[in-house]
Amino acid sequence: MLRVRYSFLSSSEVLEVEVETQNVTVKQLKTIIEKKHHFPPGSIDIVSDLYGSTHEDDESLDIINVFKVVRHPNSRIIPTHLRTTLLDITYEGETEPRALLSCGHAMAADTLYQDITVQLKSGKSVLSCFSCQKEWDFQDTSEKAQMSMDEKLFWGMKVSLNSVGDECPKCGYYCQRIARDNDRAVCMKCSTEGELYEFCWKCKFKWKENHKCLSKEAIQSMLSNCETKTMPYSDIENVPSIRICPSCGALIEHLDMCKEIRCYHCKKSFCFVCLTMCEQGLKCSSYMSKCIVAPRQTV
Repeated sequence: MLRVRYSFLSSSEVLEVEVETQNVTVKQLKTIIEKKHHFPPGSIDIVSDLYGSTHEDDESLDIINVFKVVRHPNSRIIPTHLRTTLLDITYEGETEPRALLSCGHAMAADTLYQDITVQLKSGKSVLSCFSCQKEWDFQDTSEKAQMSMDEKLFWGMKVSLNSVGDECPKCGYYCQRIARDNDRAVCMKCSTEGELYEFCWKCKFKWKENHKCLSKEAIQSMLSNCETKTMPYSDIENVPSIRICPSCGALIEHLDMCKEIRCYHCKKSFCFVCLTMCEQGLKCSSYMSKCIVAPRQTV
């Protein structure tokens, strides 16, 4: 028996199942995972979170990889407070509960979910009503479609990929802005129950009410006065916790992991301690070894 590793998009836990052959198909793996978790058939999809695509049932899989799984809800029941008595815009005879959408039309949750997926698979980055063409906000619409957290993460990432999105400064996940004319962005992966992780699309710092991107003087003040930290793994002490990228000048705060860091703006990597650029890994030393702490930067 061979072991296959997988994880649900909304969880960092890596799970395992056993398969009899190395040439396993998507359909076979889905069936095994559904049986393990006692899910009804058709409850999951195997996806590529890098490209925002779903693997087809007849595809053969390389079992070396850790597969990403999207769990679908058993049913999509719209809560009472989101329901409306308006007729479904797609089918007036619909008897299932309908949600009132921001454009003023109504749809049943299953129909709405299918409409969202069709739009995003076609490459659209902004959802809209097919009847009145008014735009829909993804977060609001995904709630009314009763998406699972896995679905919100997957389709939210698809929105970002379609619009050539940008990466979350905290985890590197592709994210979207609240609206095209609003620099407030949300990372669904870093968000916890009841608390969204929001950041500024331009300067990438955590979003606060009445947020304004930092001036040159404010950036210099942060570089000069930020706290120092001891780097994980290498135990290098007194490293400024905020730097500017040596390549493009983007402001970056070190949150965790080792001293090699990838710039969210130019996508180049450098050592956060000595500020040496990394072309194919660290040039100064290994991630567990010490190097010279570069002085605080100036702009």
